[in-house]
Amino acid sequence: MEEQDTARRPRVVLIALCLLSFEVSLSVLNLFALSPQADPLGPHINYHVWRLPLMLALYGVGMVLIYRITAGSSWARWTYLGIFLFVVARAIETGLELGTAFDALATHNALPPPSDADYFDSRSYPGLFGLVMEEWRIIVHLIVLVQALLLSVSMFLLFTPTANRWYISRKRRQG
Repeated sequence: MEEQDTARRPRVVLIALCLLSFEVSLSVLNLFALSPQADPLGPHINYHVWRLPLMLALYGVGMVLIYRITAGSSWARWTYLGIFLFVVARAIETGLELGTAFDALATHNALPPPSDADYFDSRSYPGLFGLVMEEWRIIVHLIVLVQALLLSVSMFLLFTPTANRWYISRKRRQG
């Protein structure tokens, strides 16, 4: 039965689901790899002690919602819309912080790395892959803006007339 429902799932819903999954993947990448590099205390100061469990729980909720959206639960897409509003607020804040990060980078005194620098060790000069903290902040901010764009497109696609008709028909079949 599920295979027949998947075959009838509108293309806009499939695209939205792919974008949502990619957005969550970017979130996890940002949490584990990029955000610690942009932290003023540095990546070696137990960055994840308080943030990691909270963010992983939120990403888990997001994945459950994506699963329910895939199954045709209209309530899940409305709930994800609430998450979207939070991400938009975060993107606006990030856009403002991005200008500050560019200013900080412009005033940063760039020194050439020593010849024995290990670019894969964040304790080496100047940081992971030779990027300084200001550069990591810019990358983190840009990823948050890309996430907001992905969510915007996803939410638009999930609430198109075609998607609405599919969710209504799923609700009628289930009810």
